[in-house]
Amino acid sequence: KGSLDEFCQVLVDYIAGGHFVLYERIEQGKERRRAVADMAEQFYNRIVDLTNVAIDFNDKYATAGFDETQLDRDLSFLGEALASRIDLEDRLIGELIGPKDPS
Repeated sequence: KGSLDEFCQVLVDYIAGGHFVLYERIEQGKERRRAVADMAEQFYNRIVDLTNVAIDFNDKYATAGFDETQLDRDLSFLGEALASRIDLEDRLIGELIGPKDPS
């Protein structure tokens, strides 16, 4: 169970850090680039839904007495949610940093 506890802590840190870092500037109205703000608005609800998958996983497995028979299924579901979230975050970060220099 120790490794699962550590995993849950890292998961929560990642979810919280990514969410707040990416959206803080936008939520405070400091983002002036319309394309970035539009993309963030477009992705926000989906990222929240994917964040909730991770929070639900943490809530279920960061406590003693969970049902281990569902762990494999839940890890697979979590992995798919994280992959989707990372894809959305990568697209948003790409918009934040702008186009790469083609040289």
